Amino acid sequence: MPLPLSAQEYLRLALRYLLPGGMLHFYDFQAQGEFESSVRKVIDGSEAEGRKVVGTSIHRCGHVGPRKYRVCVDARID
Repeated sequence: MPLPLSAQEYLRLALRYLLPGGMLHFYDFQAQGEFESSVRKVIDGSEAEGRKVVGTSIHRCGHVGPRKYRVCVDARID
């Protein structure tokens, strides 16, 4: 889901079609020190679809502005 501005709008739809054990790559924009809120978006969306996040990692993928980054949450979903 490489569109950070609108990825959250399509998160639940993507989760409906992701096979159990699949890997979700969720891109988001976050301020420095706020990266965990992107993980929370994935967890909340998964719970809303009756799915469970079994593992996550988060990576900075570039700068957007001063102390603001594009981040990618890699999440394994059951």
